[in-house]
Amino acid sequence: MKEFMKQYKFNGDYQLRSVFKTEMKLAIKMINFDLVVPIPITPSTGNQRGFNQVEGIIEDCEYTQLLRTIETDKTEPQSHKTRQERLELQQPFELLDAMKETVFEKTVLLVDDVYTTGTTLYHAANLLKTCGTKKISSLTLAR
Repeated sequence: MKEFMKQYKFNGDYQLRSVFKTEMKLAIKMINFDLVVPIPITPSTGNQRGFNQVEGIIEDCEYTQLLRTIETDKTEPQSHKTRQERLELQQPFELLDAMKETVFEKTVLLVDDVYTTGTTLYHAANLLKTCGTKKISSLTLAR
């Protein structure tokens, strides 16, 4: 999986998204939810990579963009951080404008590509909880 992710995300081999799309779609169908929400990437990563790797592996599923990554001059890719730096990460997300009503009393499925420390999903879930989300589940391709 490490080599797959390297080729897919960091070498930009977007065609590799099709390898796990069917499995992700089947896994998503087995979970009860109102909204599927992919974890976003920073604008600079999007510009550099040209795609969001999570959206690529769930492109055959209906999903809702609720979150955006807050980017600063000091924003460093997660892959460059140590475990401790990941655990100490401050809230990296904000809700897109006018989305608070969209998540209120809803069941949300957060989707990410890799679960390393759980910090990314924790921050996304914590933000959604403050907006009145009823229940939050998560699904990742790899751990």
